[in-house]
Amino acid sequence: METANAAFDLLCDLQSALNAALIFLEGKERKGIMDGFLVFSSAHINRAAAGYIFLRRVPLLEASKLLVRPCIETMFRIHAVRSKPDLLYRIAYGEHRQDLNLVRPAATKTGEWAKYEAEDEKVWKDFQQAYAVQFPGHSMEDKKLKAEEAARAGGIEGYYDCAYRLYCQFTHGALRAATKSLRTDHLDDRTMAACVFCGLDTVAENGGSAPDLATLQSRLFTLP
Repeated sequence: METANAAFDLLCDLQSALNAALIFLEGKERKGIMDGFLVFSSAHINRAAAGYIFLRRVPLLEASKLLVRPCIETMFRIHAVRSKPDLLYRIAYGEHRQDLNLVRPAATKTGEWAKYEAEDEKVWKDFQQAYAVQFPGHSMEDKKLKAEEAARAGGIEGYYDCAYRLYCQFTHGALRAATKSLRTDHLDDRTMAACVFCGLDTVAENGGSAPDLATLQSRLFTLP
């Protein structure tokens, strides 16, 4: 059973175009850290969208909703970096600190934390040096970039205030989501379509082939 509406049909076409654009880039050398981040982030959206489409067709509608928030959050980061490129460093710093917090408890118990921390610090210093060489004009602020900040920096804070907060309830197992009393069916497909378009536009800007980009954009902006 397939969801028969314009937003879902558009989403399927967008995901197919994004997948083709990513395949086009396979084997091509990346320019550096920035295009690597943008393209891999777009590929993350592509995988989630493919899973979402599969689940909608089964149909497992409630399961598909769990894939919406990751796409929204990835879209925030893409828009933020495209608007303010030096925010890429803050994203890297946030992930670096998160990795340390993940490893610290287990490594402390086994007595390996000091060794791990020293090795990780060297890897991080090497990254900082490479980043500074590639982006000499960027500020390098050791501060995690939060989702709300990323959305605001990218000019799409409306998605944070509405869609992101809404789909967080599915991710965190809120009672309304668990009891199926939170109904978002009318928003799911169009929200995913916006995320996938972001990925497609980003990949196209970084060398991917997307001949139907303008047509797909027009369809997105004219959804009923």
